[in-house]
Amino acid sequence: LNYAVPKDNPFTGVTVHDKPARPEVWAYGLRNPWRFSFDRKTGEMWVGDVGWELWEMVHKPTKGSNHGWSIFEAHQPVNTTWPVGPTPIRPPVIELDHSVAASITGGYVYRGSKLPGLVGKYVFGDWSSRRFWAATVDGDRLVSLDELVDPTVRVVAFGEDHAGELYFLDYDAGTVHTLEANAAATYDPKNFPRKLSQTGLYASAKDGKIADGVYPFEVVSPQWQDGAKAERYVALPGTSSIIDNAERKSIPGNVDWHQFKFHFPKNAVLVKTIAHPDGKKRIETQLLHFDGEVWRGYTYAWRDDQSDADLVPMEGAEKTVRFDDPKMPGGKRELTWTFNSRQQCILCHHFWAEFALGFKTPQLNRMIEVGGSKKNQLVYFSELGLLTRHDRQDRPQPPYTEKTAARQQKITDPRDVSAGLEDRVKGYFQANCGHCHMYGGGGAVDFELHAFADMRKPTLYDAAPTRGTFDLTDPRVICPGHPERSALYYRMSKFGGARMPHLGSEWPDEYGLELIRKWIAGMKPEANGVVLDSKPAAELIQKLTSVSDAISLARCLAEGRLALSVREEVLAAVAKLPPGNVRDLFEGYLPSDGRPKKLGTNPRPRAILPLKGDALKGKAIFFDKRATCFTCHKIDGVGNDVGPDLSAIAKTRTRAFLLESILEPSRRVEQQYQSYVLRTLSGQTHTGLLVKKDDAGVVLKDAQNKLVTVPAKDIDTIDPSPKSLMADGLLRDFTAQEAADLLEFLATRK
Repeated sequence: LNYAVPKDNPFTGVTVHDKPARPEVWAYGLRNPWRFSFDRKTGEMWVGDVGWELWEMVHKPTKGSNHGWSIFEAHQPVNTTWPVGPTPIRPPVIELDHSVAASITGGYVYRGSKLPGLVGKYVFGDWSSRRFWAATVDGDRLVSLDELVDPTVRVVAFGEDHAGELYFLDYDAGTVHTLEANAAATYDPKNFPRKLSQTGLYASAKDGKIADGVYPFEVVSPQWQDGAKAERYVALPGTSSIIDNAERKSIPGNVDWHQFKFHFPKNAVLVKTIAHPDGKKRIETQLLHFDGEVWRGYTYAWRDDQSDADLVPMEGAEKTVRFDDPKMPGGKRELTWTFNSRQQCILCHHFWAEFALGFKTPQLNRMIEVGGSKKNQLVYFSELGLLTRHDRQDRPQPPYTEKTAARQQKITDPRDVSAGLEDRVKGYFQANCGHCHMYGGGGAVDFELHAFADMRKPTLYDAAPTRGTFDLTDPRVICPGHPERSALYYRMSKFGGARMPHLGSEWPDEYGLELIRKWIAGMKPEANGVVLDSKPAAELIQKLTSVSDAISLARCLAEGRLALSVREEVLAAVAKLPPGNVRDLFEGYLPSDGRPKKLGTNPRPRAILPLKGDALKGKAIFFDKRATCFTCHKIDGVGNDVGPDLSAIAKTRTRAFLLESILEPSRRVEQQYQSYVLRTLSGQTHTGLLVKKDDAGVVLKDAQNKLVTVPAKDIDTIDPSPKSLMADGLLRDFTAQEAADLLEFLATRK
């Protein structure tokens, strides 16, 4: 299984990495062994793999198969400096991110008779989120994944009887359960409010007037959302209240492994309405609804006439938003506003973050204006009866006073110039980074970024980045004294993929960037970072040859510190740059020429999938030299056979899967198309598919369909590569519509 284990591993037939897992990870592995089972009909082995950063997985191991632990977690590289191992990594058949699962409990392929619709499907669950799924798998390919029941049972183990019927154990109650078919649906989805005005939250949606019993609240540190303004509300049913366990986090009768501080009543709702940065129009209203078991996210998109807002489809949507911005050419800025899918809502509003990101003590603990005077918000909500305090024995306590509220956790407003710089930075991180970069939050790096984190942790402070260097000069995650060499600062500065925060914004936050710049620069004031004044355009354009220099130039341009003529010359030079790390710093500032925008290096799948494509035009794109599809693939006998034949690819692949394969070719690489990197003793490097390997040497097939033969005596190393032979960014010079045309052509190949 290629499980990372100590060198004195007592097991036979297990590949051991050169570096063992960290001791705490190995101990965690012993406490949480992989749950495995065998399909009683086929004999295939199934393994539920508890992840550790972002993904939960299910594998189908075979003899000698390498599943990459702990070099990879699902498709995500984790310990990038460790050797991959002697054989290609076989990806999991099922990947679930931490928005829906956090502790997989492996199950069985159902072979019983009570539930005919489940026969042949792999049934498994998640201990943390309490969800159950039935997966249809064809070989190593996931065909469908259906959620079976409402999340109620914290499943710790599965079993089956002699007849193949399934049983499972509830960790909380210590009881044994089985599955029964639901004879009739108890809920009619047509009754769900399709318009915001139907939710009962607004007395008049058109006028933005909230209903009685819906209360506004304020946060200390608001999230950056491309400059948009937000109003926040909380609504509770009847006379119910939120139990505030300030002293004791879990309460009797409500077994809660995560020990949340706030316990909400069933049907509690949190509301956030977002308006254009210029404040003239509302864009969307986001709802979090607690159904008594789990929180669910919904989004309503406001109509242009502001009369009402309509429920956004489950998969999300996009809209072009234009508003005034004097710093942009023509005084206008254009944004592609993303209405996140319901699954994406839970990427941030997950159980590790206690779901409600803004309605938490550190964010609520601030002074607000009430009736013309100032009052602590916790005190105000206690007086209203919205918060009910309990002590360690779960006994009701008096409402908050200014004195008792002052003892509760609080964060610093990033815009409070009277506060310490690092405290302000931590407040900024809490709102924009903390829900992901926290323990269990899904951040794919070994550090935390929130108000209560250690900012001097060795994996953060002066540490080499493990998720890309972006061609920075001697890069560090945080390079003390040098923002321009800090990967954290670069990610916040750029447009497109790999920018942070990766959800909720498309545009760099100039105020936040200046705050972070001062903080990093102040760590070593004597350091000589790159400083740019108003210099001639020719001199500034030279800075585009270095990513670290270009960061400072991008900030000068974005903050309006360049003369108009100089700005235009710099952007003209940027427009000529190929896609890459420098251009990504300026992409959003480039003027539009009125033509459809090209996809570039960071295409948005949801900008492509909803478009109606033209298969005939897509066929022309397939054979277009710019796309080079036919260089590696055949259709109806035309093309090359480096990659799979696409003549009937739509028989087994959905449109979404096909698009993912085009935009992210390295995400899922089937075993027969695993590429290898061969290095010769003379220093040459060859990359290709492994055609032959024996005592005489190795034969590779490269991306141009050419065979490369290397004698054994000339080979230094040969290792499997995590990258597909299919290059990234093949559609960067095409528009979203052209990509939709290509997708339509492939989707008709059945």
